[in-house]
Amino acid sequence: MTPDAQQIVLHDDGTNAPVIAAGMLLAGAVALGAGLVLGEWYGIVLLVLGALLLVAGLVAVVGLWRYGAGSLRLTPQGLVHSHGDRQEILPPEAIEGIGLLRQGRDIVELSLWYDPAGLPELPRVLSGLRREPGRLHLAMVGEDSGCMSLDEVQRVRAFVQAHRLGEWRNRSRG
Repeated sequence: MTPDAQQIVLHDDGTNAPVIAAGMLLAGAVALGAGLVLGEWYGIVLLVLGALLLVAGLVAVVGLWRYGAGSLRLTPQGLVHSHGDRQEILPPEAIEGIGLLRQGRDIVELSLWYDPAGLPELPRVLSGLRREPGRLHLAMVGEDSGCMSLDEVQRVRAFVQAHRLGEWRNRSRG
């Protein structure tokens, strides 16, 4: 993604959530079937496990069908969390900075700093990202699976600077 792109997608449930829901339904059906065939005490355990997986899968499917998948994006309008057709936005005026926070030797995360005094109430969905007053956790950075790569961090940095979404920060803690 180029720095002049319209958004940077930090997290998108649209690709994984349906697969996970289908996997839970399939695993629940298999466990229920095995529990019915096997009987005895481990059959009961499989029946309970299968029922729990089916219920969790159904809840996930209903949530996806009713609300849609969620995504977290950086846009020129700020930090946007979309869930179906609903959006919660942290506007650029509230963003003080975005950058890397190194905690210890091996833990690096992409964080967003905002002014808690200027924004007394954080949008509800975004409050789950809060790690301390005035700081949101956006992504882990590293070479592990599920982490943001350093190339992606450079694209985020270019986007932040191009759209003036606060200053770029590199911080270290402990």
